[in-house]
Amino acid sequence: MMHSKHPHEVVAKGQCLACHEPHFGPKPNLLTAEGGALCSTCHADVVKATDKGSVHPPAKDGECLQCHQPHGGDEPGMLTQPATARRKR
Repeated sequence: MMHSKHPHEVVAKGQCLACHEPHFGPKPNLLTAEGGALCSTCHADVVKATDKGSVHPPAKDGECLQCHQPHGGDEPGMLTQPATARRKR
């Protein structure tokens, strides 16, 4: 199992089958769905919120993995880098 400061809850619980097929599948990495479609199976509330006003483009486009690590990471929110690094100055 993967270890990080901020693990994805399903990873921390060892619930790999929430996202992965157990033995074989047509998608890369044995995923049950691809990209934002996979994330939205549990995070439909985030997808629904994208209909309400100004939205971060990757979220609107279902490109969750542009900013988030699927298994977790060392940054809060499973971000790929510190939130301050992404802000335009």
